[in-house]
Amino acid sequence: GEILSGGAGNDALEIVFNETTNNAVWNTSYRLSEGATSSLETLIITQPARSAVYMSAEQWLSFTEIQNSPDNAWDDYLKILITGSLEDFNVSNFVGERLQEFTFYGSFGDIDLTHDSLSIREWIYNRASFDNLILGDQDAQVYISEDSDYSVTAGDGDHVIKHGRGGTLQASIDGGAGDDTFDVSQTGFIDLTGTTLENIETVYFGNATIV
Repeated sequence: GEILSGGAGNDALEIVFNETTNNAVWNTSYRLSEGATSSLETLIITQPARSAVYMSAEQWLSFTEIQNSPDNAWDDYLKILITGSLEDFNVSNFVGERLQEFTFYGSFGDIDLTHDSLSIREWIYNRASFDNLILGDQDAQVYISEDSDYSVTAGDGDHVIKHGRGGTLQASIDGGAGDDTFDVSQTGFIDLTGTTLENIETVYFGNATIV
């Protein structure tokens, strides 16, 4: 397939979902294929209108700067979907203040989502296997569905950490400061004898059976 190569210098790729807010196209997607970009320093995502960008963790980390350029006059949040291959991941290169969703697939070491200003409006969907999820000081909702052996380290915000997989959970979860909830209501049955909870104010189990 075609490769977008920036060569020498400071080069940018811009993904434009909408030119204006008139007759905007909503809920579309753009996929960066593996190996499709080379020597591009900046990724600019313009007017996403609740649309999604798919890429690998390697591609995300290859950019020095990733800019989300929404029109603040309308509700146009961005969804990011990342597939990992055992690498660590972070958002230090993201320039923006809001996302609608972050979704992870594949496998990761540390997933570090600490950021000075980033807020995620809806959910962080962790459908990957991972070692450690690190959350910042902003409020966040996390749904973990595919792993049963991990740690979560949260900052000062209010966090909802929902674990959706039944069976035995070997986890270490530190909610940090704030009002934090650990939710296992969708598991049916869960064994928490190997799980350590710190700074968690509420455990919500609904109709699930807990050991």
